[in-house]
Amino acid sequence: MPTPSEIVAAIEAKAQIERTPCADGEMPWRIWGHGVPVVLLHGGSGSWTHWIRNVEPLSTHYKVIAADLPGLGDAAALPKPYTAQQACRITSDGLVSLLAYEGFHLVAFSWGCTVATIVAAQLGARVRSLTLVGAAAMGAMPRATRAKPLVKRRPGMTEEELFELNRENLARHMFYDREKIDDLAVYTQFENTRRSRFNSPQFARSNLLFEAMQDVSAPLMAIWGEFDAPSHPDFEARRRRLAEVKPELEFHLIEDVGHWTQYEGADAFHALLLEWLARHSGRGSGQTLRSEA
Repeated sequence: MPTPSEIVAAIEAKAQIERTPCADGEMPWRIWGHGVPVVLLHGGSGSWTHWIRNVEPLSTHYKVIAADLPGLGDAAALPKPYTAQQACRITSDGLVSLLAYEGFHLVAFSWGCTVATIVAAQLGARVRSLTLVGAAAMGAMPRATRAKPLVKRRPGMTEEELFELNRENLARHMFYDREKIDDLAVYTQFENTRRSRFNSPQFARSNLLFEAMQDVSAPLMAIWGEFDAPSHPDFEARRRRLAEVKPELEFHLIEDVGHWTQYEGADAFHALLLEWLARHSGRGSGQTLRSEA
């Protein structure tokens, strides 16, 4: 039975890695498969491994490109004080460098939803569709009732204690069913949080997502887990607010899962996303798209 680190290494070994500028360093983009590009942007205190259960199933149909966003994962940190817009511009410029005028889908999780929406507004018709999973930065929305304070690290904690701390925090914030928190989830959480150098929660209550969404031309789908801790229970308020900006958007709840929807509810997530991508993969004509950045 492979260990979690071996599972991550084996999936990463199948990827081609491209790098684009990020502050004084680089931002890595891991690429699997062929076809229409599907770009995955992870959440706060995360990395490409927020998509560890998704990259291989999706890459049988598409060219999957998973970023490490600025200051997270293996990407270089931004000098302080930094802004959300700086991270978004670096990501947007990186995509232009990687894909030129080729059309692509954007799929984002949590903090990545803010980045993806701003990028979609900047790149216009190059974006074939935009999918937001567990979005934040939606302004003054009703506060969650399921969310519990995260357990904080203490000086001198052992590695075993840190693993158990991360398991508990996954239960409090990312998962609905504790029984689904496997060692792979805990390992990726442990590795991602210890490398986090970008404070995305400071932007979580901003209006950045809605401000950018007004300029997004791509078809939009919003997904939450039914028991998403940061958003439960008032999804109707979120649906209404999104519909005010994009009346044609599709809104979905995936049953019996929490915030990390694409991990805890991977099968249902894949079915929903693949149907959506298939519907919109004919939008745009790749190399003929013109810059709107």
